Parts: sequence; C-alpha cells; structure tokens
Amino acid sequence: MAGLGEMTRLLSALDALCLAEDEHAPHVVLLIDDELGPGPAAGPFNGALPALVAAEELQAAFDDGTFDPPLRTQVVRLFNPRR
Repeated sequence: MAGLGEMTRLLSALDALCLAEDEHAPHVVLLIDDELGPGPAAGPFNGALPALVAAEELQAAFDDGTFDPPLRTQVVRLFNPRR
C-alpha cells in the first residue's frame, strides 16, 4: 500500500499533467442565462487563456444592465480525441 506522501506526489503529478494539456486544448465560451441555460457564444480558442480573455470581454460587453439578471460566461474545454 502506498503511503500518504506517495499518493500526494502522484496526485500532484496528475494535476500538473492535466493542467499542461488543458492549457493548449481547444476551449469555447458559453453565455449562461438563468432561464434559458447555457448557449454558444465564442470559440473555439487555442487554449484556456485566450478563452478566459474572451469570456472576460464578453462578460463586460453584456454586463451593461440590459439583462436582469445579468448574463454570465463560462469557459468549457472541448473534447480531444485520443492521439
């Protein structure tokens, strides 16, 4: 049986691998309406960071008081087929 230290190192390594892959994976930005649910908005973007920037810009554009309650954005990773 693996010790707690070994399990912690393994989980940390797996997290790092997932984040490294996630950084460059295609992402889309969804607009979220409380009544209608999520809907497509923008993308795909090459990586999480460009998608987060786009989400922030979309949120600012829609957050002008027109919508009650205001629309929200969510960044979602697209499925990657196995290589």
